[in-house]
Amino acid sequence: MRRNALINRPDMFLLCITLILVVCGVLLVLDTSYPTSGDQSRYGNDIWYFAKRQTAYAAVGLLLMVLISHIPLHLIRRLSIALLLITISLLVYVLVNGITINGSRSWGRLGPFLFQPSELAKLALIVYMARSLGRPGIFAKGRDKRWIAPLFWSGIVALLVVAERDFGTSVILFSIVLSMFTIAGAKRRYVALSAMVGFLAIFCAMNYLPHCRARVQAFRDPWTYYSHAGYQIVHSLIGLGTGGLTGVGLGQGRVKSYIPAAHTDYIYSTLAEECGLVGSLGLIVLFAIFVVRAFAIAGKSKSLYGALLSAGVASSVGTQALINMAVATNSIPATGLPLPFISYGGSSLVTTLIGVGLILSVSRNLEIEIPEEVVNESGFDRRRNGRTRLPSHSHSRGFARSRSERRVTVRG
Repeated sequence: MRRNALINRPDMFLLCITLILVVCGVLLVLDTSYPTSGDQSRYGNDIWYFAKRQTAYAAVGLLLMVLISHIPLHLIRRLSIALLLITISLLVYVLVNGITINGSRSWGRLGPFLFQPSELAKLALIVYMARSLGRPGIFAKGRDKRWIAPLFWSGIVALLVVAERDFGTSVILFSIVLSMFTIAGAKRRYVALSAMVGFLAIFCAMNYLPHCRARVQAFRDPWTYYSHAGYQIVHSLIGLGTGGLTGVGLGQGRVKSYIPAAHTDYIYSTLAEECGLVGSLGLIVLFAIFVVRAFAIAGKSKSLYGALLSAGVASSVGTQALINMAVATNSIPATGLPLPFISYGGSSLVTTLIGVGLILSVSRNLEIEIPEEVVNESGFDRRRNGRTRLPSHSHSRGFARSRSERRVTVRG
């Protein structure tokens, strides 16, 4: 099957926002990690130790982002099941032979490097869910309940992540599934019921699982548990209070010397202390712009698969950023989730940038409708498939087609 389509340039605005976030992340990793790496011999007393590694991770992630952005959507779609199976295999391997860090058995070793399959799980689930839900009329009557399969496999992935005691990532997986089902056109009462069941499961886990219950106790009264689970929370709040409106100045913060996870889970606390409310809100604005732009790209895509892909990555990044900042401000119990683009960690940064590459691929193929999405035998219109309508700005000046667009042929 052949269809004419337009290949656009990647969305440069989203790309610029991504680069700004990555650069801010490298600088903040350097700022928050030098007290630790400079004073410990296991890091060679090198103040640049974590910053150099984060820069290398960023370089790899950006390279993969560019490569992924040039892969056609129909090819990404065909690879989705293989990616899901590989991810499940890695999750099982880590569950059996993994390394436990901070109470979570979610790490595996690849030579001198550690990797976290649960980060890949978010990406694999988005790609697979977009394929499974990107079919015309999947939630319509008489369609043999085809939505059960993606719900089943997402449950398998989530259970493996929970078994690794990575509760924070399981919450992100739940938010991905919920948002993608909503966008794909699931009935609101089913979405609401699923949300209620999910929140009930989260509530039960937080109150009955031992490692989660300790975090809830520290959240409720961190000063009472200062010597244990409340230690980082107390110092994070001190940093937030010290920062004031404009902060104490870059590099002048003191909280990073007391928080063990200053360059990972609580990196937002150092930003708040050194840049104050202005810097904290500035980072929130950058994330908000990223999410809104990604949803705008989803709204302009003629492919339901592309729309779900972009919206899924946006939901994942936005939800994780919100949760990390909420933990730093003690608005919710600690989850162990890094701040996307910002926190130190190769698995998180590389997979997040691959996700951005998927969005950029969608932005380059806005006019392409994947042949597998078209159902000629049914009475469903391929553009009226029941999905939730995302805001489209395809007629605005900012989204005018560039001269670099060219006619191509897409083979199904």
